[in-house]
Amino acid sequence: QQPKLKTSDIKMLPRFFHRSFSSIKIQLPEFKTFNLDSSLFPSTTATTKDELLAYLKDMIYIRRIEISSDGFYKNRDIRGFCHLCDGQEAVYVGMESGLTRDDCIISAYRVHG
Repeated sequence: QQPKLKTSDIKMLPRFFHRSFSSIKIQLPEFKTFNLDSSLFPSTTATTKDELLAYLKDMIYIRRIEISSDGFYKNRDIRGFCHLCDGQEAVYVGMESGLTRDDCIISAYRVHG
């Protein structure tokens, strides 16, 4: 049986990692759309323990790069501007998890995460 999580329960994930499970089902929050039929969007999603741990590993890796970059910038080893984005790791990891090789994206401000 899959444990069910709400989006607000994500902070409780470490407790679920102590349990033995292969996947979990998460209830997604409702949101308003503009000129889109919201019934076309999923109301739940499923993921695995391994997938969640891989996301966490990626976020920790990005955070460590940000912290190192901050140190280099403060020591004046990086010249010019250094716009850090620590705290935004989930944005990058989440975006990448939803993209395919056929998707087109462009970079913008603070793209090094």
